[in-house]
Amino acid sequence: MIDSFLQLKLKLSLNSGTTEIVSSTKRRVFFLGAEIYRPIFRTHVLKKVSRKFIKKRKFVSQPSYKALILLIPIKKIIKKLQKLQFCEIKNYKQGHIISKGKVS
Repeated sequence: MIDSFLQLKLKLSLNSGTTEIVSSTKRRVFFLGAEIYRPIFRTHVLKKVSRKFIKKRKFVSQPSYKALILLIPIKKIIKKLQKLQFCEIKNYKQGHIISKGKVS
């Protein structure tokens, strides 16, 4: 179903040998060098974040399970840029990274 949508509507093709469709709540997924996941609580119970009283009525806000987390490995990307000579790392911990132009 998803593969037909990608092929017909978006004109994209999937490599069935490397493509896997998984639930974002079951495990973390790596896509284009980034880690994508949906955070869940250990107890699978929504934790109450804040309580408000408006005209004597109690309102409770809860975290959304629809949000996805996207983690990008910045250090790995900067090291790859250094390898390709797009930057020079003087001191990574102090943020001394010098960008370079690359002439082809």
